[in-house]
Amino acid sequence: MQLFTWKPEYEINFPKIDNQHRGLVGIVNDLYEAKLSGETEPAVVQTIDRLIIYVDVHFRDEEAAMQEWYYPGLGRHRIEHAELEKQVYALRKKIETGRGVATFELLNFLSEWFKVHILTSDKEFGRFVETRQSQNANTDI
Repeated sequence: MQLFTWKPEYEINFPKIDNQHRGLVGIVNDLYEAKLSGETEPAVVQTIDRLIIYVDVHFRDEEAAMQEWYYPGLGRHRIEHAELEKQVYALRKKIETGRGVATFELLNFLSEWFKVHILTSDKEFGRFVETRQSQNANTDI
């Protein structure tokens, strides 16, 4: 059973970022499966830690890509990423201290955050890159 199903509409047409987004969805679903199957809290926390590491790498890669493209929304995007990290760490701490219901709170938060973030902020970056590529192609003629 999956909490979050990847859909083509989540693609921003930036292959590295799209692949990482699929990876994030996979880890969120792993966390959901771990919780549903009754995994122990340490096992759940281990999956959360894997998610945190993956998110950190993804955010650095995404922000580096934005910087390479001189994306004007980079500052705002960094703030969104920092907010997500802050929330995940706070919820991880709740889970680690034995408040199991926080796992579902984290799952709901992540599922909604990724959908909204990908469909708005990341899509906006994808459109920006497409526009720049189109402009560059037109000037090469």
